[in-house]
Amino acid sequence: MRILLTCLFVLIFSFQNLLGQDTSLSETKKDTLLKQHENVEKLLGMWYDKRQGDTSVFTYLTPQEWETVLEHHYHQTAIDANLKDKIGFPLASTYHSLTKFSKALPILETLKTKKDNFSFENYSYILIMLEEIYRANVDLAKAIEIREERIRLGYIKTFYDLYADVGLYDIAVQDFKDLAYKPENGSFSKMTYYKKLGELFFKAYKIDSARANFKKGLKALEPILNTKDYEEKSWYIEYTKQFYYNQLKGNIIACNIEQDNFNNAIPILKEDIEESYTINDVDNRIHKWLLMAKVYLHEQDLNEANKVLDSVFERKRQKSIYNADLTYLKLRGDYYKQLNKVDSSAFYYRNFIDLRDSLDIISKKNQSIVLLSSLENSTQRTIIKKQRLELLNQAAKRDLKQLQTVLMIFVLVTLIILIVVFYKNYSFKVKARSKIKTQNEELIIKNEENELLLKEVHHRVKNNLQTISSLLGLQSNTVEDEATKKAFLEGQNRVHSMALIHKRLYESDQFGEITFKDYVEQLCSNLISSFGKTDVTNYIISSIDKLDVEKAVPIGLIVNEILTNTFKYGQSKDGSVKFNITLTSNETHYTLSFQDFGKGFNIKDVQKSNSLGHRLIELLSRQLDGELKVKSSSKGTSYKLIFPKEIQ
Repeated sequence: MRILLTCLFVLIFSFQNLLGQDTSLSETKKDTLLKQHENVEKLLGMWYDKRQGDTSVFTYLTPQEWETVLEHHYHQTAIDANLKDKIGFPLASTYHSLTKFSKALPILETLKTKKDNFSFENYSYILIMLEEIYRANVDLAKAIEIREERIRLGYIKTFYDLYADVGLYDIAVQDFKDLAYKPENGSFSKMTYYKKLGELFFKAYKIDSARANFKKGLKALEPILNTKDYEEKSWYIEYTKQFYYNQLKGNIIACNIEQDNFNNAIPILKEDIEESYTINDVDNRIHKWLLMAKVYLHEQDLNEANKVLDSVFERKRQKSIYNADLTYLKLRGDYYKQLNKVDSSAFYYRNFIDLRDSLDIISKKNQSIVLLSSLENSTQRTIIKKQRLELLNQAAKRDLKQLQTVLMIFVLVTLIILIVVFYKNYSFKVKARSKIKTQNEELIIKNEENELLLKEVHHRVKNNLQTISSLLGLQSNTVEDEATKKAFLEGQNRVHSMALIHKRLYESDQFGEITFKDYVEQLCSNLISSFGKTDVTNYIISSIDKLDVEKAVPIGLIVNEILTNTFKYGQSKDGSVKFNITLTSNETHYTLSFQDFGKGFNIKDVQKSNSLGHRLIELLSRQLDGELKVKSSSKGTSYKLIFPKEIQ
């Protein structure tokens, strides 16, 4: 199903005219088209027949021609609602193919509410187009909402591409390996799997792993490259297999270039770019042009480097790709640097730095959105993993049943042989019985081993069910068990400490910084209210006015965990709670200090208990490259964390 949807998406773009050309239709042409296609039912029949057949809808009319006739019929006031929806789907698909997202979006949002009016494949494609538009508009919250709907309906299982969009490449790789379907058969399907995994490794800058997967993709594709007789054969695969073959070779060259190996790069990249024109893959052309520019600059062939960079600039005017924009600015700066044009070089370098910093801020905000959404969807993802374990359990049962069948057949055959041997020779019968006894003992041992394996599978499934129960308990709004309430409360406080940072970011003009003292004061207030404390005295002293969000998130979580422990164990004899929090700095480091005046606790006992709160404090301290010191006695507990201003 996913390949079929991808087919449509690729072929929509393959029949567009080259970017930058004037594709508008003359009034005479429009009038002729509208007269030829006055019958809207016939027009729609043609669209859906072509779409379900073995050719693209754009072999009959160009995207601009479809746009003209479909717009005309869609805006007719006389048509009923059902017919308007039937027209809306091909019209939105055409807008999407022409990257007219602002026109496609309202139609798709309307169609999304009418799931029962569309087939499984068409509704799935409606959601795909919506998600792609929201991702293109950098509206991650909306994109995640659509992705959750696709997961709920069973269209997809993974989040890996959303993780990759916000720069969480390691998580994206793990999510893809855990949940993406890995085909056992089918050259094209296996190629697609390894190509996507290689691209994720490349973005994560794990170049050797990326190259290995690209080579696996090439190997999977080679058997069908020069033949038309294979299992998966379709018009789409025939149309694109040579493109993907050249793209994978170009991707391997990209890995080599990242490791400063420029051998034979230009010829292979040129073949890749040339093949990209067959399906009009602009993104691939821009990516490979930038790699060519890097090679030419390395070879100091400035004339060719300038030509390639000009090609990139012309395409970028039609379609902006943030990562490509960054690379383009950097390479332009390098180009002018080699020409000794200092002002021009500095101009592009400054623009590169400004864009990179802006994208970093957006990326950090979007990472938080995606991670929080992933946390909310962890139950569904755990269910998927449980289903996989159940499949393994079923496979183990099938294997055991097959083993029992083989054993029964073997015993029957052995008995027949014994009867025959009995009439031939007594001594032979004794030897045969001894042999059968040995074989039966071995089979019994193997059977017992299989039973133990099956018990282990049951044990693992049970543990996963307990995990699911715990996750559901954390998200429950009504619990009675006190231990569960405390765990839920602590989880809420941790999430709230992060949410509070984002709330302050949204309310502030400084999207990358928060006022530390105000933040900690509100965090303390929330925790005091959460734990129901009334007699609390606290002093929060900070010589730091602003703290960037990269440090504020782990610091907030650390303070949250320390205060949670204080409200649990830091009460004085009279029941009151007193504590001090200070944050100071020198030229290179920050110092976070905390002191309460309660009864204290045994540090070794806490370390042995493997407390989640204590582990979080240690892990977050290491994340800050900080040095943590904890002291506790009957007079109180103190924490001191020293961490650098610039985290490596």
